[in-house]
Amino acid sequence: PIWIDYDGDADLDLYLSNDNRASNSGPDFPDHHNELFRNDDGTFTDVSTETGAAVCFNSMGAASAT
Repeated sequence: PIWIDYDGDADLDLYLSNDNRASNSGPDFPDHHNELFRNDDGTFTDVSTETGAAVCFNSMGAASAT
């Protein structure tokens, strides 16, 4: 996980990278995409899809340069 203020509102938002093996698919292997949660004064909202963060690939970590 990484805490980052992606939307510039001074609240730390949460980005979670999820390890996903692209070769595993089907009902036994649901999509485990990366997730981004926007912090709105302590209430977290999943904004993964609308921000493009909901990607599925081998994500073993995250880094930020902000």
